[in-house]
Amino acid sequence: MGLEGELPETVPTETIISRVEAMHQSSTITLNGTHRIRFNPDKDMALHYYESLPQHPNGMRFTVFDANGDMLATNEYFSIGGGFVVNERTQLAHGENVYYRTTKPDSPAAGDTTPADKSSGSTSATETVQMDERTQQDLVTASLPFRTGNDLVQLCNHESLSIAEVVFLNELQWRSREEVISAAYRIWNVMDDSIKRGCLSTSVKLPGRLNVNRRAPRLYQNLMRGFYSPPDQDMLSGPHNSAISDGTAAPFTRPSILETSLTMMQRNELNGVFRKKQRSRRPHLPHLDYLSVYAIAVNEENAAGGRVVTAPTNGAAGVIPAVLKYYLEFLSEDP
Repeated sequence: MGLEGELPETVPTETIISRVEAMHQSSTITLNGTHRIRFNPDKDMALHYYESLPQHPNGMRFTVFDANGDMLATNEYFSIGGGFVVNERTQLAHGENVYYRTTKPDSPAAGDTTPADKSSGSTSATETVQMDERTQQDLVTASLPFRTGNDLVQLCNHESLSIAEVVFLNELQWRSREEVISAAYRIWNVMDDSIKRGCLSTSVKLPGRLNVNRRAPRLYQNLMRGFYSPPDQDMLSGPHNSAISDGTAAPFTRPSILETSLTMMQRNELNGVFRKKQRSRRPHLPHLDYLSVYAIAVNEENAAGGRVVTAPTNGAAGVIPAVLKYYLEFLSEDP
């Protein structure tokens, strides 16, 4: 879908399977949604299960040929985690947890017998602007930096803040309060919608050759209580607001008050976002069934090619939406 100009946030997920089937049948693909070329997925897309490029294990090499079979351009891209996709020109420091091995520029990649294209080294004006913007973002430092989980806990205790408040104040170094809140709502709406679609799906089987049955719709129906409208009432109308380190790390050095104490302006930014007093509600064991169904629903939407938020990882994408949904439905007094 990306080669056809689609974005993860906006691609109509209900069309993905049919479009992929059409690619196989017609042996064509429409680059950026405008230029149709020959493309046979079975022949032109090779998956190397036991090989990887030297820079990073999650790599892809794109190569373009003309009608005569001569190579026009080639480039390699790597998914390094955290939503970052980089190549050699856009490689930046994304933190100490990033595994990205440096290789010599004149060293050929493993199994690469094709000479590098000299013209591929040119950088477009758009790429230059994007790289400059990213560099400027990396130069900004968090207002409350931390490196390990222990650092974060001690920082929260030192400043009398929750983890969410620390992260919120750090985000304000890069974007406004309104932008942070708006982006968080957009992410939650995608999560909530993936739960809804998974619970209310009318498909019996997941796509693919394994012939796996969907479990979430039947489990959800068996609970005899739902928080969504029936499938025939605008089921797929889009996102909705829900009603609902290891021991070798360096020891934490407590910073001075001058270095970390928050200003009154920073603390005012937290007003109305956190620390709302709520009456605690005792969770009931049957409600935990919903927690499981929510997570299964997202995982099945993920397996079906639906839109999910890949946090903390793609494989564990159902955990965070399920916990948030459970909290909003069964614990929160202010959903």
